[in-house]
Amino acid sequence: MAQALVDLLRDNFKEAVLSSHSHRGDEVVVVRRESVQEICRFLKDGEARMQLLRYIACVDLLTYDTEMTGGGALASNEVPAYDLAKKAPREPRFQLGYNVYSVVRKQSVR
Repeated sequence: MAQALVDLLRDNFKEAVLSSHSHRGDEVVVVRRESVQEICRFLKDGEARMQLLRYIACVDLLTYDTEMTGGGALASNEVPAYDLAKKAPREPRFQLGYNVYSVVRKQSVR
């Protein structure tokens, strides 16, 4: 049933949906940042009926995948300057994650 939601997004936003996969029981859909507002509105007001925003999370990729942090364990202001000098900056630096839930359908998507 959750795959039907992913298919609904793919059908309605062909250019915006970059990828999708399952993670820990949730469907994860990666979309273009320019389309986030339109997709969120569609999920809320459309047939998906995703009317509960569980959370919005931001990931700072400045220190992600460095030897020192092992994948972003430290906040970027805690990383010594010499470590940052070894790594090229990642673009885009920030990623936002949204988790929305349909109380009626008992489904969520990230």
